[in-house]
Amino acid sequence: MEKHVRQVVSEMLTAGYEANRQLAFYFDPAAEHTERDWEGRADYPLLHLFGKPGSLCGLSLKQTSATALDRGSIRFVPTAEFDNGLKITPLGGQYRVDDPGVASVEETGVVVPIQSGAASGAYSFNGMEAPFQIDL
Repeated sequence: MEKHVRQVVSEMLTAGYEANRQLAFYFDPAAEHTERDWEGRADYPLLHLFGKPGSLCGLSLKQTSATALDRGSIRFVPTAEFDNGLKITPLGGQYRVDDPGVASVEETGVVVPIQSGAASGAYSFNGMEAPFQIDL
């Protein structure tokens, strides 16, 4: 499902929508397509469209499996949390790997292993960082 959302997001950004302000979405890799899981996220679109703008107060990464079409087997999904309760999957931001000889992280969050070992680094967005450490 997220692949289709990312395709629409890409088209909207190309059309001129401003990332994270005019256009935002939230992807929770653990959520299912059920009423219970939707209930936990139903207020995010309302906060984004009609709520008072919030300040970024948290940034985190969830580690999940990459899809079979991706080159790596690990993928990071960032979550930005705002003080008004809004959560989004940030559009933009940058991944940094401390030792590029071990792995790289693509813009999509897919980890591309180069050799076996421990890889550490961080995802940064709007002045905040979310660190990561993984074994490859």
